[in-house]
Amino acid sequence: MTATGNNALTVTVWKYPESTLDTGATVSATVTKPDESTEGINFASQGDGNYTYTYTFDANGTWKFDVTATHSGYTEGTTESYVYVGDFNLLISFVNNGQDVYDRHTGSVRNLVTNEDGNYFTGITGNTTIYYPNSTAWVSSQSMTESGSGEYYYNFTAPTTLGDYTATSSFTCGANTDSNSQGRFTVVTSCGNGTCDSWESCSTCPSDCGSCEEDVSAGAPVTFVGPAKGVFVISIVRVDKPVEVGEKFDFTYIVKNETRSGNSAYIEHWLEKDGEKVVSGSETIYLLAGEEREVSESLLLLDEMAGKYQFFIVLTRAGQDQATDYTETRIMLGAPTTIELDITSLEPGKETEPLEFSIYIGSNKDETLPIVIEERLYMGEVLIWEKNQTVAVTAFERLFEEVYGLEAGKYRLKVTATYGTQTTTVVKEFERKPKIEFALPLPPKAKQLLLPLVDLFPWLILLLLLLALLLLRKLLNEKLFDDRKKRNRLKVVLATIAITAVVIICLLFLYMQAKGML
Repeated sequence: MTATGNNALTVTVWKYPESTLDTGATVSATVTKPDESTEGINFASQGDGNYTYTYTFDANGTWKFDVTATHSGYTEGTTESYVYVGDFNLLISFVNNGQDVYDRHTGSVRNLVTNEDGNYFTGITGNTTIYYPNSTAWVSSQSMTESGSGEYYYNFTAPTTLGDYTATSSFTCGANTDSNSQGRFTVVTSCGNGTCDSWESCSTCPSDCGSCEEDVSAGAPVTFVGPAKGVFVISIVRVDKPVEVGEKFDFTYIVKNETRSGNSAYIEHWLEKDGEKVVSGSETIYLLAGEEREVSESLLLLDEMAGKYQFFIVLTRAGQDQATDYTETRIMLGAPTTIELDITSLEPGKETEPLEFSIYIGSNKDETLPIVIEERLYMGEVLIWEKNQTVAVTAFERLFEEVYGLEAGKYRLKVTATYGTQTTTVVKEFERKPKIEFALPLPPKAKQLLLPLVDLFPWLILLLLLLALLLLRKLLNEKLFDDRKKRNRLKVVLATIAITAVVIICLLFLYMQAKGML
């Protein structure tokens, strides 16, 4: 969007398949004005592959530019672009409304943003808020990522709370802001989806993992807890969205061996359009029992592969049904640069322990991009730690961070990635627990002995209470006053009850001190 008046227009021309800037092209455009009249304009070369023209917009409405680049009489490429002059309503729709998402699996909120003429809005800012079935906020004001052609998305890992969720998405373009609160999806149980997920076992979900078998190799039967036969599990972590025609399509997936022995699996991946495989690849991976591995691969795209594609990845292993995951991507000429950012492996720790976390940064471009990473750590509203750095990112990178000297309390970690005019922010909130200390002046050896047992104190107290109740029952059921021998037994029972009561009180006092209740 822009306002009426003079505005500088710039066109960049690339040579393909060399992927070099063309400094000797002739660039022209046919301009269709809001009143449907047309005129031709010619861009001036800046000598670096960029061509400019200062155009005067003299009316509100939609202006269409059909741009053509020629070199030595041959047409190198054409494109069409729209400029919106004046104020426009943002028409926001949810692309995948009504989807079912398995708990703890990946889902997404996807929006298409257009104007009243049906033209796409690109390069604008959007965020989404998702609400639990009870209408409380699950995630608030999370930034959405642009995938091209007016589409924006926010990926999430579905929570374990089942039911109908709602989403509200808001977008801002210039002075205009609009929102749509009609987002809908349902979280359903993953038990029964045919895949034995990492959190499922033969005891918790036999329909996916099979019934528990007995291991008799050691003689006496022992119940094996876990998948009866074990499976390999595969899932897509990331793919390039969108991706430039002629570039490499980069993707990352995770494969895990949930069997009880080392095994190999055959992995095949491909891009498919209209049910037909276009480009594909494969590899065989050997994993030890219980091993999980993250694998990054790429497929080389052909020059004529523009359009929407489905990406499939399939794992095949003897004795196991195939495991499949898939997603969608768009291959386009002049694909906009997208930046992905996430905070992973956050370990809050306790006082005196370091805060550990990693930062994932991804890009859909083959060339190396200098991305500025800003890290801010707040306790309440007070900034207590920060770090700025520029990271060279090709496909994706991971940063590993440690922060020392943080006391117990609630924190907010904010990480921002900036490349050119693009900015992506991720925020994670967490709480650090206090280190357990005793206020009583106990000897150091006594503290060292008691600290590991603090969490067992409630169970010890319960056992001692049961002992005291049993002794009281003995007092009530037996006649201990008949002779001298029984009176001595009475003294022993009463003394035991008294000692037990004192120990219970001491344990309760120490436990409350250690947990900060006193």
